[in-house]
Amino acid sequence: MNYSLKSSPSMEKITVSAIVSTYKSAEFIRGCLEDLVTQTLYQKGELEIIVIDSASPENEREIVLEFQQKYPRIIYQRTEARETLYQAWNRGIKQARGRYLTNANTDDRRCFNALEIMASYLDQHREISLVYGDQLITTIKNDTFATTSALKRWNWPDYSYQELRQRCCVGSQPMWRKSLHDRYGYFQEDFRCAGDYEFWLRIASQGAKMSLIPEILGLYYLNLQGLEHGSNGQALREHYQVCKTYQIPHPEIVDIAVNSEPVNVENLGIPLESDELEKLKIIQAVSTRKTPITGLPR
Repeated sequence: MNYSLKSSPSMEKITVSAIVSTYKSAEFIRGCLEDLVTQTLYQKGELEIIVIDSASPENEREIVLEFQQKYPRIIYQRTEARETLYQAWNRGIKQARGRYLTNANTDDRRCFNALEIMASYLDQHREISLVYGDQLITTIKNDTFATTSALKRWNWPDYSYQELRQRCCVGSQPMWRKSLHDRYGYFQEDFRCAGDYEFWLRIASQGAKMSLIPEILGLYYLNLQGLEHGSNGQALREHYQVCKTYQIPHPEIVDIAVNSEPVNVENLGIPLESDELEKLKIIQAVSTRKTPITGLPR
């Protein structure tokens, strides 16, 4: 295994650890890291980035090492064999120094201050275990929050346990307390697609509270070749298994048709309102004036 640490734990106060799992994601990893190092929380020295390379045959390692030469607080580990997404997340969690965790999917992006907003919310609401925001939807590879022309969003609902039992309503970019893993364990590693949903149900069923931040904080890339959409049958089987575990009413798996038709983007999300578009333009104007930082101590 290959460890590479470019920071001094004793001299830093890490608030958030962002975990990046990569496998055949060379085309996305640069944009992912650029998105993270321009986060306001990173510029304040409170964000660390943990990259778990699950034996990818592509050149993610070279790209990460390039970033490590310029930016502190980037940890890189390469495994000898390919692992599941949730094995990679668990590896990252066990190394994390932040009191809060977030998954940084290689193809998703965030508003420049999203992680600071989410961490601040958790600081101010100690009864909340997990927070999530709304997300724009894009079909453009390596689109950015600062430049996207996306016109639709997911419209994630206010949290309730009943809503979570209906669907994974916290989206793909939540932030949660690291201490949850001390109490409830880690992600179930044999899942490929639904391990996060299973964990959210696990903690919520035992009383953990979650909350929506009513702001558009993320940019979701609708990747039809990704795990969620590219493994339709696998995703359905795992969802079925999760429903059985948590006694959620569901049709028998033999009655569920695996949809081989492409996802119609027109049927996803809701259009942005005029005031939301105006607010997005203001945020984008601020974002475009921000550039990656250099020359920081390592």
